[in-house]
Amino acid sequence: MTNRKPLLALLIVGIVLLAAAGVLYFTQSQSSQPLEITPPASLAELAEQYPKLAHVLNDPELGSVYKEFLVAYQEGGEEAAREMADKRGMLTPGGDVAIALILDTEESDPLVAQLEAAGVAVVSAYRDRINVSVPMEMIEAELQANQPGATFAQLTELEHVIGVELPETRTPNGSNIEGEGVSIIDADEWHQAGFTGAGLRIGILDLGFKGYQDLLGVELPDDAVLETFGWYDEDEVHGAACSEIVHEVAPEA
Repeated sequence: MTNRKPLLALLIVGIVLLAAAGVLYFTQSQSSQPLEITPPASLAELAEQYPKLAHVLNDPELGSVYKEFLVAYQEGGEEAAREMADKRGMLTPGGDVAIALILDTEESDPLVAQLEAAGVAVVSAYRDRINVSVPMEMIEAELQANQPGATFAQLTELEHVIGVELPETRTPNGSNIEGEGVSIIDADEWHQAGFTGAGLRIGILDLGFKGYQDLLGVELPDDAVLETFGWYDEDEVHGAACSEIVHEVAPEA
């Protein structure tokens, strides 16, 4: 009996070691298995899935964001498409679809006239780019009428148009530091020396001038005029704040 106890102990230890080795092997084999990543569907696959979109999905001149919008509508309906459009910056402040036409020429006036004659809202035109806006309701009406992407297709087929893309966005990169511009840059000393901006006309280019009316005759000249070119952000105050500083620095301009 005394000789069997060491053997029994060794047997138990061996069983435990084998079990531990099995668990370790199973854990390592599970963790070493490669992750399965499913790539998104290609345009060719989407064209097969949604044959009515094939003509726009296969159009190399149409930007991918608009193709994604049309697919989002097919997969999730109007709500999903609008959510996607909002996240991707496709919408103007008024809720229309923003589109930039890229031309192969800088002579854009004839095409601008053609677009306006067709009822397209031309927002701005400069050199080889024309920014237009299309009502979201028009795009949705085409989708509901089983004519998805008709407007996009018409735009890419225009003469001199080589691309339909999302317009470039501009954001103010200034800080939000509050302060009096005159004291910060010692402009008052220049004022005392006679440099007040008299005889000059100054224009401020910015994304928006919310609240500027309340500043006329107080923090801004009472005859300041606001002109809008392109999309105007009614909630942006950056332009009004910059105008205040300029008026403080050059009060007689």
